[in-house]
Amino acid sequence: MKSQKKIHFQLSERKILLRVFDVLFVLLGLFGVGELFDFDYFKFSTEKWAWIIFLTFYLLFFGSVLELYNIYKASKFDYSLRGIIITASLTVLFFLLTPYYTPVLPENRLQILYFYLAVMGSLILWRFSYSYFIKSPIFVKKVLLISEGKAIQDIVSTLQKSDPNYRIVAFINVTKKEREFENLMNVSSLDSEVVKKLKLSEVLITSSGAKKIPKEVYDDLLHLRKEGITVKN
Repeated sequence: MKSQKKIHFQLSERKILLRVFDVLFVLLGLFGVGELFDFDYFKFSTEKWAWIIFLTFYLLFFGSVLELYNIYKASKFDYSLRGIIITASLTVLFFLLTPYYTPVLPENRLQILYFYLAVMGSLILWRFSYSYFIKSPIFVKKVLLISEGKAIQDIVSTLQKSDPNYRIVAFINVTKKEREFENLMNVSSLDSEVVKKLKLSEVLITSSGAKKIPKEVYDDLLHLRKEGITVKN
């Protein structure tokens, strides 16, 4: 059953990952430009480690201000493109304006253009790859919800807005009243066949649902925990 589970990172872990790869891709971009072109404004060396620290600080600071680490916006490239361009522009501008801690402005102004294009191009390439090729297959989490029927739709809507990769695919209605919701499977148990079919990675129990869980479902939950599936309430 464990082999059926998809890799999933928690919300905070994804925000950290975005920050790490933002910095990593920008540095790789600058390194690549330095190797391919006549670019020596930003050089990597143990003596110039402060340059990397200031570049990283500006990039993460402006990225945070412009909500590049909002998971919902980051998952939609068209939503985050404007923020990426402004972040890259402000990062380069402030980096150029602090020559006491960063490289002295080059005589050849073409070097500045190379620097700007390397920072912005690297960010755009990485965020495009994240939104279109990475976030969906890697970060998706399929969840089953245990709750009272009247609260299910509100909970689904709230979770989808806060994290688009947190997908509720099925529910157990503890009130036992017949209710149907679009794109959600109504199940009555959590046996191995149901879990395998839905490819669940987590079960979410609301406070109202926890008070009315049927004994057979409770037993299934204990079994799922032993199998390594997360159960939250």
